[in-house]
Amino acid sequence: MNNLVSIIVAVWNVEPYLRRSLDSILSQTYPYLEVILVDDGSPDNSGKICDEYAAKDERIKVIHQKNQGVSVARQVGLDAATGDYVIHFDPDDYAESDMIECLVSEAERSKADMVTCNYFTVDGWVKRCQHHGHDDLLQKMFYKKVVISLWNTLIRHKFIIENHVAFYPSWLSHSEDMLFLFRCVCAGAVAVYLDKAFYHYIIRGDSLVTTHSKNSFHSNVTLIEELEKMVNAKDYDDLFQFKRYTLIYAYESRYWKEMKGLFPDIRHRLIGEGNSDRYSIESQLARCMKYPPCLVWIEAKIHKYAMLFVGKMVHHHEHN
Repeated sequence: MNNLVSIIVAVWNVEPYLRRSLDSILSQTYPYLEVILVDDGSPDNSGKICDEYAAKDERIKVIHQKNQGVSVARQVGLDAATGDYVIHFDPDDYAESDMIECLVSEAERSKADMVTCNYFTVDGWVKRCQHHGHDDLLQKMFYKKVVISLWNTLIRHKFIIENHVAFYPSWLSHSEDMLFLFRCVCAGAVAVYLDKAFYHYIIRGDSLVTTHSKNSFHSNVTLIEELEKMVNAKDYDDLFQFKRYTLIYAYESRYWKEMKGLFPDIRHRLIGEGNSDRYSIESQLARCMKYPPCLVWIEAKIHKYAMLFVGKMVHHHEHN
């Protein structure tokens, strides 16, 4: 088993975390690695750290470029890859030392195009990504019943090339990994699941996952538009879960103008989701379908702070 694996890392502004990530990559028990670090114009010392590690290990290749965003960085790394298999690591995460060895072994055993494994959350819990092959995986991805990402999925490079799978549009800053994987699965990738956890997924407060931006919102809308080109949306509940998530994202980010007229096909269903808890996110979103979202948001905020005030008054009364 000497197939070359290309590990692609899009690097931007992760100086405090990068060494741990690179150490975990270089500590892999599987020796046949090509590590491609794409420094996407990092303003901190991330680029220097990349060069430092490249000087110590000939398996590392560093590409420095001006900041163009994660989609371009991932594609640049993919274009430079020469491995039989490809996997992407996030530069603030790390992996168990036998991850690549086990994934390659399963890929060779099963002749799969994609091998997905479990992962560890920041608090140490194991998130299982179980599926039973291509059709089951596609269903679970569309209904958001399984989380697979580029960092817990090893993909046969030849399959990517033959099916012209790529990162586009290039401006996507969010969901670009999900869209790439959807393209793989919709292209007919043979997918298998390895019931082991190797990857430690870290969510930082300042990461793209936890910060809201117009670009991320438009990335989510574009994801839905691209998915509707790949499949008949009616076969997958009209992509309800994706559309609902995007509307919640817009509402909580106060992109109320952008919400207007978005996804009219699920409007009545969202109204029906309202429940007895007037201030649950489901009820707030339901009322946004009838009333201006800004008024719904203001009412919810007034209620929240009123309840906090009442709680403090009760606490004060009980202790005096």
